[in-house]
Amino acid sequence: MRFRFFVHSNCSRAAVLIAFLITLTLSMPTHAGVSAAAIKELIELVSKKFGSEMSEDAVKALPRGVEQAVKAGGADAVQAIQKLGPKAIRLIDSSGDEATLAARLLAKYGDDATELVSNPGPMNLVKSLGDDAAETFIKHGAPAEGVLNVGGLAASKAANQLTSRHGRQLIMLAEEESTKQLVRSEALMGTIAKLGDKGMDFVWKNKGALLAVGAITAFVANPEPFIDGTASLAQVAAESVANPIADGIANRTNWTLVIVVLAALIAAYALIKNWIKRTLRAAS
Repeated sequence: MRFRFFVHSNCSRAAVLIAFLITLTLSMPTHAGVSAAAIKELIELVSKKFGSEMSEDAVKALPRGVEQAVKAGGADAVQAIQKLGPKAIRLIDSSGDEATLAARLLAKYGDDATELVSNPGPMNLVKSLGDDAAETFIKHGAPAEGVLNVGGLAASKAANQLTSRHGRQLIMLAEEESTKQLVRSEALMGTIAKLGDKGMDFVWKNKGALLAVGAITAFVANPEPFIDGTASLAQVAAESVANPIADGIANRTNWTLVIVVLAALIAAYALIKNWIKRTLRAAS
């Protein structure tokens, strides 16, 4: 009985769908470069691939939904709907002004992009930063939003070169007020993007030392010696403290007075030496 009901249900849906398709094919204009015939084929594909998951009302609404989605999202909407069926139609429809972007992301990433497309905050970041930001969200999830807000495109490119564990470290740096400046450093993020997990591992273990004056500059200029241990951030920090002190002492010294006093001491020494010699000669 269940099998008979299922067949009857599917046949009913198919009959309804065919009627709509006939009307649609006769009246539907081309949308965003996608022909009426292509849209008809897409509807047929969705009905066969996802029809068992759809109610009869959903089947009836399918032609109109596909048409609106393609009109809003263009050719990318076709690819998205081929992958995700009714889910793509709903997401594109609910994206409003960002329908084109939503369709492109769904076409490229499929089901992995559904959470991203559903959230306005991340979508705004993708709109402003581009596909690198989309890849960051796909790879590291919603927590990556903090990284993009703090470090922008440079941080996004760095995150995209990291595995999940090291991506989490970058996220935590962006969350802590004391270490946000590391994520804001385009030079440091660029170095992480080049070195990947190896660079991020060093930054994470030395995040305190990198906050010292001059440490980031020294590290990004030549990171390998610091990573393999032949150079030390502690030495950089010490020099950054010692050099200004030495320079300050030098700048505050009256070198003219020093030279005059030194010359006077030398002259006095010579006079005293000559006096001692004369005294010894007289005594002998």
